[in-house]
Amino acid sequence: MDLKQLEYFVTTVKEGNISKAAQRLHISQPPLSTQLKLLEEELGVILFDRGARSIRLTDAGKIFFDRAASILNMADSAVKEMHDLRLDGKGTLRLGLISSAGPYIMEKIKTFHIEHPDIMFQVYEANTYELIELIHSGVIEVSALRTPFNKEGLEIKYIHSEAVAAIGKESFFEGMADEIYLEELKEKPLIIYRRWQNIIIGIFKEKGLYPHILCINDDARTTLQWAKEGMGIGLLPEYLCNENKDGIVKRRILAGNTLDTELAVVRKKGKGSITSKIAEEFMKHCTVKNEN
Repeated sequence: MDLKQLEYFVTTVKEGNISKAAQRLHISQPPLSTQLKLLEEELGVILFDRGARSIRLTDAGKIFFDRAASILNMADSAVKEMHDLRLDGKGTLRLGLISSAGPYIMEKIKTFHIEHPDIMFQVYEANTYELIELIHSGVIEVSALRTPFNKEGLEIKYIHSEAVAAIGKESFFEGMADEIYLEELKEKPLIIYRRWQNIIIGIFKEKGLYPHILCINDDARTTLQWAKEGMGIGLLPEYLCNENKDGIVKRRILAGNTLDTELAVVRKKGKGSITSKIAEEFMKHCTVKNEN
C-alpha cells in the first residue's frame, strides 16, 4: 500500500464512480480499477459495492475511507511543514475551533496575526470530539476547546473561565430570581451539550432528582436556536447568552459554579507529538495575558 493508492481510493469515493475518478486523476479507467482491486486484496476486505453507474462503500470501506483521508491529510501537512521551515516566519497554522470559542480566542487570533502577518490560517470547525480526533491524527496542530473534554494525551493551556447560564423564553423562568441553581430546573425541558450530559445528571442525582432532558446535541448554535424557538431551556456559556440582542429569550446565571466552563488551547503531547514552530508560538501567544 502506498500514498498513491490511498489517493486513488479517496478520489474514487469523492467522485462517486470510477470513471469520474479516473478523469480527475488524469489516468485511464482500467489502471485505476486494477489499483483499487490490489488495495482490496492487500487489506483482505471488499471496500466497494460496484454498481453499473456508481460505487457504494461497504462498512469496511467507510472505516478505511476515514483512515485514508487522515493519512493523506497528514502527508500533505508534513510536506507543508517542511516547506514552512524554509520560509522564516511564514507558513500555515492548522487550527481547530469549536462553535462556542467566542471572542476570547478570536482576539488571540487577531493579535497573533498582527505579530505574524505572513502566516496563513487553515481553520477546521467541528465539535469537541471531532477536533480531539483531528489533533491525535495530526490533521490539526492546535485547537480551542471548552471543558469538559477528555484530557488524555493533550497539552492544555487554559485561557478563560466563564459561568454557564440558562436561556429560554421568559415563561420558563416565571417566579425565579436572576441567579438560580441548576436543580430549580428539574421539571423544565433542558437542551444540553452531550459532553455535559453525565455531569448534569450527576448533579441532579445528588439532590435525589432526575432532569427532564429534551435535547442532547454537540453544537452551541443548536442549543441557542432550540431555545429561541421556545422548545426549552438551553445551557450555554454566558457570553453566548449575552449575544441574544433581539431579546427573544431571557437568561438566568447558574449559581454554585457547578457547570462553569474553561476555554483552553490544546495540542498533542507524548509520543509522536512533533509540533511546528508556528503552532508552538500560537500556544505561547494564547497564554500571555494582555497588558491593557
